[in-house]
Amino acid sequence: MILERGRFGDRTLLEPEIYKNYLSLPFAGKAYGMGWTIRKENNRPVEISHTGSLASSRASLRINLDTGRYAIVFYTLTDTIISLKTGQSINRAIGTAFKE
Repeated sequence: MILERGRFGDRTLLEPEIYKNYLSLPFAGKAYGMGWTIRKENNRPVEISHTGSLASSRASLRINLDTGRYAIVFYTLTDTIISLKTGQSINRAIGTAFKE
């Protein structure tokens, strides 16, 4: 639905205006809206992402709206400092892969 701009096959799941609002930034100066972090280029959304974590586990989802590439990563580490650094490394790797 996200990659197809609110559509699933021949069905419209989100009307164009709702989809536009879904990718909007409702808080001035923030890159976060409707549960997603939104990266824009030339004032249009090009990538959305969402992360979540518990004490020792994390998840990350990133979707490039231009290329249709996406990455989903789940991982568990017992050391929270190592987990944070691992998450940063994973996000850098995903960003690099999206540029290829």
